[in-house]
Amino acid sequence: PTPVNPTPVNPTPVNPTPASLPVSLRPSDFGLTLAANKTVFANRESMTLTLTPERRCSLVLLDVAPDGSYQVLLPNAVDKQQWLEAGRTTFVSGAQSAGKIEAGIPGSHTLVALCHARQSFTEWLFGNSSYRSGTDARTQVVVKQPTLAEVLSKQPDGQAANATLTYTVTP
Repeated sequence: PTPVNPTPVNPTPVNPTPASLPVSLRPSDFGLTLAANKTVFANRESMTLTLTPERRCSLVLLDVAPDGSYQVLLPNAVDKQQWLEAGRTTFVSGAQSAGKIEAGIPGSHTLVALCHARQSFTEWLFGNSSYRSGTDARTQVVVKQPTLAEVLSKQPDGQAANATLTYTVTP
């Protein structure tokens, strides 16, 4: 009998840079993995998401919609700034976390996780926090939301990591 050569299987990269992003990401300065329980969700279905960084870092999680617009998923009003511990997998949404993230509008989405090793990524990206005089209420001051290109290009050398995950939402 003649031996049969099996067809090689090309594994899917762990963090591919998705073609659906309107701009490209800078290379990560350290490892960061982002995973979901699946890649196809119904509209408004809960997602289970985990992140594992190589270094302790401050997380920002963005959802890039099919039209190229983006929404900041984390931090938010309920889930404040989150620091991820080096080498530890953290559930940021799902049964084992306090937070809940739902799939967006129908179409192909890209989740973008950005992590900064030295300072709060949200303060660095979106403006400094300040205290109102005479009160204890903390407010976030943002003059204008930066474009997606501005956000993705603002990663400092040696201090930031990113990971992406593409998912589809069905009606």
